[in-house]
Amino acid sequence: VVDAGIGSLSFGVPERNITSLCKYDGSLYVGTGLWLSGSFAHIYQTSITATGVWTGTSVLTGSGGTGATANAFPSMIEYKSKLYASYFNPTTATATSVIYQFDGTTWTGVFTSSGAGQLVPYHLFVDKDTLYAIGGPDNVTTGNHQLLYTTDGTTWTDNSTTLEGSCGSRLAFPLLFGFDQS
Repeated sequence: VVDAGIGSLSFGVPERNITSLCKYDGSLYVGTGLWLSGSFAHIYQTSITATGVWTGTSVLTGSGGTGATANAFPSMIEYKSKLYASYFNPTTATATSVIYQFDGTTWTGVFTSSGAGQLVPYHLFVDKDTLYAIGGPDNVTTGNHQLLYTTDGTTWTDNSTTLEGSCGSRLAFPLLFGFDQS
């Protein structure tokens, strides 16, 4: 439930948590995380009724493997008039990571990486005219981190060699890059 002082937004599924927010094309988009296995996280497009009640319509459901604990949409950002969202599902058999692009009508996967020990695009940010995705391995204690970038929104370049070694935790990324993803 989100309480904005003028109403509340409930997704009707208590185990979902809000993991990302982004304003795009006049609507607030809400990414969720599922902390119980068996289902997939969603992105909701929200609106407010005339009486101040928030409503949410699911516009994208994560997929890939089996819905695992902590599958989520951890980051969203607007870039070149399109909405981008990163998704991660840490399924033990085959972890999956996808970066989606939304043009106002259609969601399209523009980057996908999957497999044991795969690197996960987690946090999206823009610097000048470039969209970056920085992520860590699906196992916090092993593997190197990944830095991807794109200037057109669809062709991604791996620039991971510019990162020094292996950081101990992917959880530190919001601290390194700030919490404001706009």
